[in-house]
Amino acid sequence: VMAAVPTKPGQLPPALELMVYGTMTKGASQKVVAELEKVKGVDAKHSTVDVKKGAVRVRISGADHVTAEDIMKAVESAGIEPKLTREMHGKKAAT
Repeated sequence: VMAAVPTKPGQLPPALELMVYGTMTKGASQKVVAELEKVKGVDAKHSTVDVKKGAVRVRISGADHVTAEDIMKAVESAGIEPKLTREMHGKKAAT
C-alpha cells in the first residue's frame, strides 16, 4: 500500500491502519505507544492515540509481518482492554 501511490514531500504515503478501542488514561496512552514501538511491522511513530475517544489508530509499516493479534497484545500490555469495535452509550457504534 505504501508504495502504490507516490506522495508529495512532507506527506505520509497511504498505509493500512487498524483502529483499536478501549478505556484509557493519558498515562496509558503513552504506554500504548511504547508497547507499539516493540511490535515489528507497526509504524508507532505515525500511530495516534485519542484518549477522549478511547481510540488507538495503529499504522502498519509494511516492513514486517504483523497480525491484529500482535497489536491487540501490545495494547493489552499497556493496561488497556482492547476492542475492535467502539461502544457508545452501551451500544456498538459503526466504525
